[in-house]
Amino acid sequence: MSKYVFVQDRSVPFPSDQTAPIFLVDNPLAATRAARRLAARFGWGSALRALAKSLFPNRILFFTPATGAIASSGGIAIGFCNFYQVERDAVVIGTIETTAPNQGRGLATKMIKAAMNMMMARGYTRFYIDTHTTNTPMLRSIEKLGFGPPNRTIEG
Repeated sequence: MSKYVFVQDRSVPFPSDQTAPIFLVDNPLAATRAARRLAARFGWGSALRALAKSLFPNRILFFTPATGAIASSGGIAIGFCNFYQVERDAVVIGTIETTAPNQGRGLATKMIKAAMNMMMARGYTRFYIDTHTTNTPMLRSIEKLGFGPPNRTIEG
């Protein structure tokens, strides 16, 4: 299945009224605090794998809301992607998942905006995101995020 790859250089944060509250899992304390909520959403096996990945300095897990059940989640890879080359200081926004009852309300877009804002606050200004060419909901989100047309297509 083919994927589109999008790139955006951005240094101006999105307005806070366009974002959703997110919880970043980027250190052991945050991982400990997130463990039960992640397990409730994904099961302990998947939660532990996600938490272990988030302990590496180039991986961050994020989800919303910061309290209660997880409605949407995603990941960030800093300086690498398994499918295409990126710059060492670039951010790759990975798989975004939103629970069925929360789909279609723009939550993923707001959550990605919040994650991008947090990464800009850490000094990152180049963002990559990819999706399957047939993933219409994510393509709409990518458009709302201001990425513009795809930078390239990956066959696979």
